[in-house]
Amino acid sequence: MGCSEKIRVQTRLIHEPVPQSLTNPTPAPVLKTPVTWGGVAIYADQLHDALDTCNADKRAISVLKVKSSASWE
Repeated sequence: MGCSEKIRVQTRLIHEPVPQSLTNPTPAPVLKTPVTWGGVAIYADQLHDALDTCNADKRAISVLKVKSSASWE
């Protein structure tokens, strides 16, 4: 390769949308009636599970953003 030759670099951008599974609504649990102490405990556990699902989706979206920005470097 001589001094006058130029190296051509071609950059391709591949857009990968966020998977729909990560943006679907997380269903809210329903407190069953009649309300009992045991029912409240189960309901609280179901709320915690729903929150865990939402946070897992947010983490997955964050990972996709990090991968996307890393591909620009």
